[in-house]
Amino acid sequence: MRNITLGMTVLFLVLLVAAYVHKQGSGTERTVSLMKSGVKWEVETAAIGKKTKVSFIIQDDKGKGLRGLNDEKQNEIRAVIVPPDMKEYIEIQPSFLGKGAFMFTHIFKQKGEYAVFLYEKNKNMRQSFANTRITIGQDSEKQQSLVPDSLLTTEIGPYKTSLVFDALRVGKMETLTFQFPDKGGRLRFRSESGELPSFLFVNESKRSLVHTVAQDQEGKKELSLAVTFPEEGLYKMWGTFYVNGREYHRDFVVQVGSKN
Repeated sequence: MRNITLGMTVLFLVLLVAAYVHKQGSGTERTVSLMKSGVKWEVETAAIGKKTKVSFIIQDDKGKGLRGLNDEKQNEIRAVIVPPDMKEYIEIQPSFLGKGAFMFTHIFKQKGEYAVFLYEKNKNMRQSFANTRITIGQDSEKQQSLVPDSLLTTEIGPYKTSLVFDALRVGKMETLTFQFPDKGGRLRFRSESGELPSFLFVNESKRSLVHTVAQDQEGKKELSLAVTFPEEGLYKMWGTFYVNGREYHRDFVVQVGSKN
């Protein structure tokens, strides 16, 4: 009788714990898509040369901190900071604080309006799921306009490379290809750890960000990537290339036209 009572008690406790985990979110699955979530931002008063804390909470459809972000998903959240002149970008992996909350710090070095994007980094093409603006200084300098690259040939390491694509259209899956010279030995477009080249696109208005990874084309003389542009206009494109284990960085400006 005593064993039966003990067994019933243990069973009750197991069911109670299971019900609690189900209610709170087990942490093994995300409860909603990040693209459908809301984000609440909190930014310290920022000034040039000052380390500034930026916090954000990813919220569910009820405005509560999003649960169900397991360890892998937490590590895939990235913040991208684009300065006023768009000459570079800074990618940061925020610290996870629990219940959908994250935090990072950054030192802003220019006057003007910065864009801060959030996106989920993985092997698929991803658009930013949230962004905000941070203005540094009272008198923001006028942003220089982007100019499309008329010559899409450059050197990536020891290779003279050409970027080839058809007319780019908004809302359509487009393919951009980097053609490497025929001469030379076999090319391997991976890092020593196996990472594929990746590309980040931000439009001139700094409202849209797209991250994509190149297609695996082992042993070929060209490197292709697929991307869908959410808005028409000019885009700054930053590429991180791996050729035979060496890392290189190049940027371009491309024009994206309307659907018609």
